[in-house]
Amino acid sequence: MSGRTILRGSALSKGFGSGTRRIEVVRNLDLEVEAGSFTLIKGPSGCGKSTLLAMLAGLTQPDGGEVWIGDTDVWALPRGQRDRLRLNRMGFIFQGAVLFPALAAREQVALILTEMGRPRGEALATADEALAAVGLADRAHLLPAALSGGEKQRVAIAMGLAKRPSLIFADEPTSALDTENAGAVARLLTSYAAAVGAAVLCVTHDDRLQPFADRVLFMRAGRIEAEQIIKEPKRCHS
Repeated sequence: MSGRTILRGSALSKGFGSGTRRIEVVRNLDLEVEAGSFTLIKGPSGCGKSTLLAMLAGLTQPDGGEVWIGDTDVWALPRGQRDRLRLNRMGFIFQGAVLFPALAAREQVALILTEMGRPRGEALATADEALAAVGLADRAHLLPAALSGGEKQRVAIAMGLAKRPSLIFADEPTSALDTENAGAVARLLTSYAAAVGAAVLCVTHDDRLQPFADRVLFMRAGRIEAEQIIKEPKRCHS
């Protein structure tokens, strides 16, 4: 793969605990992710997938190594600048959507856009577009209590995409979805990455996502043991 690298992790390591109880979760791991690509990370529970994702996203500080987004050294930034980087450039889709109980779906999506400084009217219009893209146009006015688990997860996906991030980090994004909706979300993520030159990095056990990916990285015991190229991503030359 020879496209433009948008995300790079170098010699990443992370452990938890101390002394004889310390567990090394990620071990001297290198990773590059290209613009326009949809990459899956698969492996057994406890192998370090989610910890790796959190380090790359600037959420969990590594014990060693570096994370670069373009020419920005993520962990060299002060906390406030790192928070702003996440807000402006990253989208997040996590397993088990956590939504504000008093906000309708469109308000949930619009909230993050207003935090970025978007005018409220523009934020609501963009929220409606994002919800329509995940099949929730007719549910946009509902509170979380009136939504199914799968619908809540699709609201979370709309939140991750609405601000048009250059990087999307997803942790089991389709675990609560049936096969039809899981396929629809996978197609949406793939087409989004290719259309805008974004990169999607997805931790998953869901084999249904594999046909949509550009490549699959297989982790075990804190290391990437193998890589499978599924298809070459559409190149972004910007």
